[in-house]
Amino acid sequence: MFQLFTAMPLNAYVFRIQLLHFVFNNIYPSWIHVMVLNVFVVVVCVLIAIFMPEVGTIVKFTGAFGGLAYITTLPALVYMFHRRKQGQLRWYSVVIHCLIISFGVLNFLAQFPWPFLN
Repeated sequence: MFQLFTAMPLNAYVFRIQLLHFVFNNIYPSWIHVMVLNVFVVVVCVLIAIFMPEVGTIVKFTGAFGGLAYITTLPALVYMFHRRKQGQLRWYSVVIHCLIISFGVLNFLAQFPWPFLN
């Protein structure tokens, strides 16, 4: 239970800083902006909890999406951009890293029910 009370505010804080800095080029434009964004995040979380009460489903999709984004896609893209900037990106490296990203996409898609496969 302690993790639930600490994870949500920390994740909301990181989300808030990233979004406000991207949109306003300032992490704290005003207290109204911060309040509106915090209320929006809480409302979205409450609506998800109301309409999708099965926590396992939520964990399954967020885990698969997080794996797609943070484990397969971002490291491969950062590596390829870095090598390209250095002028050392080779075609076989692009193919291997695109295959890694494809495995992440397949893992994400495997979380959805596919009725025609039964």
